[in-house]
Amino acid sequence: MVENKYEEDCLRPALLKCYNTFKCLEKLTVGNSFYDNISNLDNFLIEYRSITYAIQKSLKSNNDPIYLKYRDLYLKSESCKWLLDNRNIVVHEHPFDLGKRLTINVYTQTSAEEIYKKEFDIENDQPYKSILEELKVVFLSFKKWEVYFSCTFQFIDNNEKYEIYPFIKDGVTSIKDFFKAIYDDIKPKDKVTEDLLQKVLTYKFDRIPKDMLFIQDYVYNVKENHFERGYIQNLVVKDNKVSLAKYMKNFKGSNFMEIFMILHIEIYKLQKHEMMPTFIVVYKDNTLKTKSYGFSIKTTMYRIVNNIAEEIIKEKVNAVYIVCENYYYKDNLDEFNRLTYQERINKMNPITNLAFYRIKEDTSVISYFFDSSKIDDQDYILSTLKKGDYKDLYLPFLTPIIKAFHYKNDLD
Repeated sequence: MVENKYEEDCLRPALLKCYNTFKCLEKLTVGNSFYDNISNLDNFLIEYRSITYAIQKSLKSNNDPIYLKYRDLYLKSESCKWLLDNRNIVVHEHPFDLGKRLTINVYTQTSAEEIYKKEFDIENDQPYKSILEELKVVFLSFKKWEVYFSCTFQFIDNNEKYEIYPFIKDGVTSIKDFFKAIYDDIKPKDKVTEDLLQKVLTYKFDRIPKDMLFIQDYVYNVKENHFERGYIQNLVVKDNKVSLAKYMKNFKGSNFMEIFMILHIEIYKLQKHEMMPTFIVVYKDNTLKTKSYGFSIKTTMYRIVNNIAEEIIKEKVNAVYIVCENYYYKDNLDEFNRLTYQERINKMNPITNLAFYRIKEDTSVISYFFDSSKIDDQDYILSTLKKGDYKDLYLPFLTPIIKAFHYKNDLD
């Protein structure tokens, strides 16, 4: 019997080593100095490799059949090989030759423009704030009261110039899968082991979207000469495609757009008129992905729209569905153009709408708008749905998605 062969606490040392490994990785952040990040990365690589040594010792053999089975299944990937190779370099030759790449994009309602890209190492590192100060001349050239921009950081191998994040992310997922499989096979009845396993399995690095780790969104207020950094929240769900038919089966409605609207109106009401902007991308193989975000500045919305436009070019996308809140301004458009985004909200008393959009691959656009002050009135909802959609409105912020469909259609 398995219970007689393995000690109940045999996974403890390796799981604790794995927990320590993840703690090293937590300290690897874009705000650190190169000295700190190189130290944290080196320690991560060393600790990661030590996990298998610890489990071999606990199982009293490096040829244990259960260990070999799951090692070969989960720890033989290219990412795990990269981690092993670089651990050997760090231990026997020199610290990891870490570099950092910074890319800055400016967004308008209709486009994105890369204005800065540079690679840094331990010898030429530059304070982030000084870079933004240097770029003020570029920001002013856009002749806007507010300039929306994002800063994307990448940790790179300074010699080969490739990004190291994918290897680390896959390595984290692989070691979690390895421990889950071996634990399920051995089934140790040990509370400490169970607690450690849960700490390892719930570690979020490989589940947190990359943009939350390495992208910072800003708005530069020209009037006040002030940089504001935005916050972002992401509804973390598995990045898997879901069957469109299965999705529709779970909800009532005559078509997907109707289901999409009715569902999110109910969510909006349940959340007391709060809604994370949500994008559903429907693919030509009749699957879909849902992406939901909460954020404080418009930069994030512009960046997400441009990211979806890039996905349309790379993937086979049939349509994009969007729900978000927007502001409707009835008058004083001259004043509108003289105010910043926040000033408009504070001074012009806009109407808040819950807005729905669908953009299909033929570039047709339909829109529905629901006054949030009336959203609890079922008769109002039904009459708005019955009245029908607004077709072919000019919607500047959706321009990148429309352009991407145009581009894809021209290629076909």
